[in-house]
Formats: sequence, C-alpha cells, structure tokens
Amino acid sequence: MIRDWTRGEFAVCDGEGERETEAGIVRGAFGIFSLGGEGRSASWSYLIHIPTGQPLALFADEALAMSAANVLEPLDDWSADILADVASGTAALVGAGFYTTGQHDGPSHVWDRPAAGAA
Repeated sequence: MIRDWTRGEFAVCDGEGERETEAGIVRGAFGIFSLGGEGRSASWSYLIHIPTGQPLALFADEALAMSAANVLEPLDDWSADILADVASGTAALVGAGFYTTGQHDGPSHVWDRPAAGAA
C-alpha cells in the first residue's frame, strides 16, 4: 500500500556507524533527505531505511528517490530489516529505468533516470 509522504525527522547511520538526525520526508519504513547546498551543484537525495538508519541509495533528486521507494517497497516487508537480496533491489531499479551516474558522495553513486519521453 503506497501512502503519502509527510515531513519528519529520522536517524541516519553515517560512514562510521554513528547516528545523526536528518529532516526530510517519510513514508512507512522509508525516509528521504536532501544534501542541497554544502558546495554541491546538485541537490542529491538519500533514500533511507528508517528502522536501521541505513542508506539504501543516493538519487539525483528527491522525486527520483520517491520513485525508487515505489519500486522497492513491494519487494519486501521492510519493517525491521533492509532487503536481504540486494541484487533483486538493484535489478528492480534498473528494470524501472534507473542507472548509476559517474557522480558520487563518498562511496555512494548517484542514481538517475531519463525523463519520461527521453530517447
């Protein structure tokens, strides 16, 4: 069941395993926060698994992260753990037209998707 996104705060694990609170949007087990500013030319958005605080993927913008959550949500329960079969999540994103770009934030590559109707 796909619900509406609402504003909220959630904990996110950083690279050292420490938790930081981020403000963004939430829906079920998913949270999204944007990295806008910080000297970046783009406003990239992380899709987070709220129960674990683990980043699932980094997207070119918030709308793409929301779209990716729609693709990933039906693959599992998500209430406690992240997707055990990461390859199936990656395959679902690729099947929905997402691809990784050459851009990255640390070890996280940015996912994008062509605009509707683009060749």
